[in-house]
Amino acid sequence: MMRPDPKLIDALDAGCLVVTANQRLARTLSNEYAVAMRERGKSAWHTPRILNWNAWVKTCWMRTRGNGPAEVLLSDAQAGSVWEQIMVADSSIQGGRRLASSARRAWQLMLEWTIPVGELEKYDNPDSQSLAGWIRNYKKYLADRRWIDPLMLVDLIDCDPSIGNICLAGFYELNPRQERLLDKFRAAGVAVSRLSRRVDASMRELRVCSDPEQELIAAASWAAGRLNEQADLTLGVIVPRLAQQQDAVERIFARLLQPGRNLPGANGGQAVYHLSVGRPSLNQRLIKDALLALKLVITGLDSHELSRFLRSPYFRTGASLWRRSTLDAWFRSRWMEAASPANIAWQCGDKENLKILREQMQHLQKLRPSGSRADPADWVGKFSDWLGRLGWPGERSLSSDEYQATAHWNTLLNELGRLGSVSGPLSASDTLERLLGLASKTEFQPKAVPAAVQIMGTLEAAGSNFDAVWICGLDDASFPAATEPVPLIPVSLQKKYGLPNATAERAIEFADRLINDLAHSAPDVVLSWAKTVDDEPRRASALLHGLPGDSGESLVANEQESQSANPVAVSMLASATESLDDFTGPPLTGVGRQKGGSGIFTHQSQCPFRAFAVVRLAAEDLETPEPGISPRLKGDLAHKTLEYLWQQFKDRDGLMSYPDNELQSLVADGFDRAWEAAKSETMLIGDGIRQLEKNRQLKLITQLFDYEKTRTVDFRVVQTEELVETEVGGLTIGMKIDRVDELVGDGRRLIIDYKTGKDRATDSLGERPSRPQLAVYAVGYTEPLAGVCIARLNADGCDYDAILADPVLAPKTKAYYGSRRTGEETADWDELLLAWRQRLAVLGEAFRAGDARTDPAPQACEYCHLSAACRILEYDSQGGRS
Repeated sequence: MMRPDPKLIDALDAGCLVVTANQRLARTLSNEYAVAMRERGKSAWHTPRILNWNAWVKTCWMRTRGNGPAEVLLSDAQAGSVWEQIMVADSSIQGGRRLASSARRAWQLMLEWTIPVGELEKYDNPDSQSLAGWIRNYKKYLADRRWIDPLMLVDLIDCDPSIGNICLAGFYELNPRQERLLDKFRAAGVAVSRLSRRVDASMRELRVCSDPEQELIAAASWAAGRLNEQADLTLGVIVPRLAQQQDAVERIFARLLQPGRNLPGANGGQAVYHLSVGRPSLNQRLIKDALLALKLVITGLDSHELSRFLRSPYFRTGASLWRRSTLDAWFRSRWMEAASPANIAWQCGDKENLKILREQMQHLQKLRPSGSRADPADWVGKFSDWLGRLGWPGERSLSSDEYQATAHWNTLLNELGRLGSVSGPLSASDTLERLLGLASKTEFQPKAVPAAVQIMGTLEAAGSNFDAVWICGLDDASFPAATEPVPLIPVSLQKKYGLPNATAERAIEFADRLINDLAHSAPDVVLSWAKTVDDEPRRASALLHGLPGDSGESLVANEQESQSANPVAVSMLASATESLDDFTGPPLTGVGRQKGGSGIFTHQSQCPFRAFAVVRLAAEDLETPEPGISPRLKGDLAHKTLEYLWQQFKDRDGLMSYPDNELQSLVADGFDRAWEAAKSETMLIGDGIRQLEKNRQLKLITQLFDYEKTRTVDFRVVQTEELVETEVGGLTIGMKIDRVDELVGDGRRLIIDYKTGKDRATDSLGERPSRPQLAVYAVGYTEPLAGVCIARLNADGCDYDAILADPVLAPKTKAYYGSRRTGEETADWDELLLAWRQRLAVLGEAFRAGDARTDPAPQACEYCHLSAACRILEYDSQGGRS
C-alpha cells in the first residue's frame, strides 16, 4: 500500500494551499492526508486546504466580488443556453443550436491561450468572421444583464496574498492564462511552487501484445497476479482513450479480477477495481428510463423505446416483469410512429393484473401537455409529478450507483429549472430537449470506492502514485495522438499561439512530458503496446526509446512478448476437468394434441435443438418492429381476404362468373373485411399506409385469380382455413390448411398453401427437407390427394409452385417424377407419399424422445434466434467443442 507523500503532508502542515489539476486528484490527496493524521493517532483534524483548479478560481472570485455590484454567475448550462440563443439568432447559419457547444469551446480555448478576438477578424473566411461576431454578441448580451460566464472568472480575480502559499499538483502543463493568474499572485508576494509526485522507478519493462484486446487481458492478468502475491498493493492501470474502450475494459477486468461483478444484484462485497471514467448521464439506465417516461407523456415513444420502458425495473406498475414483457411482445409486432399512454392503457384492457398500469397510463394521458409554454421550473415540477405517478425509481432496493444516479437526476432537474432565467418560457417538448441535452453533456461518475486496482485515463492519472502501474496503448499511431485542430479557429492561428494538438510538434512535446511523468508514478512500471490495431500493423511509440530499462539500456531493446493468461485461469485449465454432453431432454409424455402443428417437423428437420427450444420450451423469437405493415400481418391479411373470396366463389364456375370490375370490387371488399377483423393490429396504422397495402394486395390477388382462371380441370373448394386434428409421425397435431380443392370427376383433393414469401414446393423434398410443411399436410390429410401446391403471392409471380400426380392439374406445372436438385430419389407421387410418411415418422419419434442435439442443417443457423442458447459457436466443424 502506498504511503502518504511526505512532501504533501509537510506542505499542508505548513498551511499551504494545494491546487490540483482535477477533482479526482484532490480527493486522492485528501485521503492521503487523512491516512497520515490517523497514523499520528489523531481522531479529528482540520480539513486540508486542497482544491481543484476550477473550485479555487471560483473561491477567489467570490472573495474578489465582496460587496461590489451585484452580478449573476451563470452555470455552464445557462451559459450554453445563451450561446444557443446567440447562434439561433444568426440567420446566416443553419443548425445554430447544434454549433453552440463547439463555438463556446473555441472561445474557451481563445481565453486560455490568450488569443484576442481581433486576431480572428484578420482572417477572411466565414468561420472566423462568424465566431468573432458571436463572441462579441455574447459578451454584450451578458454585459447588458450583468451576467458572468464561468469561463470569464480568471480575468476577474484580484490577488489576495492572505490565501498563503500555493502548491500545484498534477499539472502536465499550464496554459498562458493560468500562468498569468499565478504571476499576479507571485507579484503580490504569494509563493507558487509545484508538488513533485515523481517516484524513482526500480523496475521498468516494455510488453508487446498481439492486439488491444490481448493488451487489456494482459494488464488485468498482471494485476490479478500481483494481488495474488500481495493483497494490500495499490495498482494503477492507465488506458489512453479510456472512454472509448470503457465497455471492453469493464468486461475484461470484471471477468479476470472479479467474476460476477456485473451480474444483476451483485452489488455487495469489496470492489477489487475501480474504473475512473464517467459516462454521459443519458447512458445511466435509471436516468435513461426516467427520460423515456417523460417522452412517453410529451411526444410518445417509438417501438424500441416503448420496449425498454415496459421492461424497466424502475417503475412501480403493479405488473410483473412477465406481464410487462407480454405487453412488449404484443407491441413489438405492431409498428407505431409514437405510442402514447392511451395505447398502453388500451392494450392493458380489463386484465386485473394490469389494472395499476392501466390506471397510470389513463392518468398520464389526461396530463399530456398541449402546445402551451411555461417556465422550465414549472415543467420540472410536472416532470417530477409524472415520474411520481409511475413510482420512479421503483420498489426494489437501489444499488449504490443507482442511489447516486437518483441524486444526480435531481441535480439535472435543478439545473434545468435554472434555465428559465436565461431562456424564458418553453414548451414541454423544448424543455425535454433541453433536459436531454443536459443529460448527454453532463457526465455521471459514481463516487470512487476504495479498490486495489485503479483504472484511469492519462489525464485522470496526473499526480497519482501507485505501488505498481501498467500503462497501455503506447503504439506509434496512438501515442502521441494525432493532431486535432479545434473547429472554427484558423489552424495557422492555433499554431501561432501554440494550442495543444494544433501541430505534430506540440503533440509530441505534450506526450513526451506525459509519458515521463507517468513512468515515474510508481517504482514498478510496465508499459505496453499492441502490434495490430484495427487490422493495421503498429510499432512501439518513438517516445519510448528515450526511457531507460532496468539495466540502463533502452527500454525498447528489451521488450517482451506479453503472456496474457490469468494465473487462476491457467491453474484451472491445467487441472483435470470432466466434460458432460447432454443432448436429450425429457421424453414427451401424455396424449392429446401437441402444440406447434406442422412447425414441429420443420424445426426438428432443421435442428433438433431448435424444435426442443421453440416447441417444448416456448423459446419464440420476438418480432422486430419496422415501419409500415409487418410481413406477418401482410400474410394474415392476404389469407383472410382469400378465405372470404372463395367462400363467395365456392368453385371455378363461381370465379369465372365475375366480370373484371365486379371482381375488383369484391377483392377490395374482402380486404376491408380482413383489415377490420385484424383491428387490434391495424388500429395504429394510418390511412395512407392502409391504402397502399390495399392497392398492393388488390393487384396480387387479381393476378392470382387470372392464373386460377386458366386451370382446365373443374374444381370446387371444400375447405378454407379450417383447423383439423390429425396424426402425423406418431404425433397428434392440428393442421390449418389454407385451401383444399376437390377435383370434379375423380374426387381427388388438391392442397393449396398461400405464401407471400420465397417458399417453394421443393422445400419439402429430400432426406432432410428444410420446410416439410407440404409433406405434413399430405401425410396428415385423410382423403385421396392429387398433389400439394404453394400459391405464390409476391412481386416475382402469382401462380402455383406444385408437386402433382398429373401435369394437367395446374397451368405451367409438371407431374412429379423425382428431383435430382434436392437429392430426392423417389420416382413418382405414390413413392413420394410413402417416403414422406417414413421421414416424418423418424422426425416425430425423435421429437417425442426429447432429442435436443445441436445439429443444424445447412443454412439453418442463418436466421435462427437461438445461437446464444445452443452455443453453436463453441463447436468446431467436426461437431466438438472448440
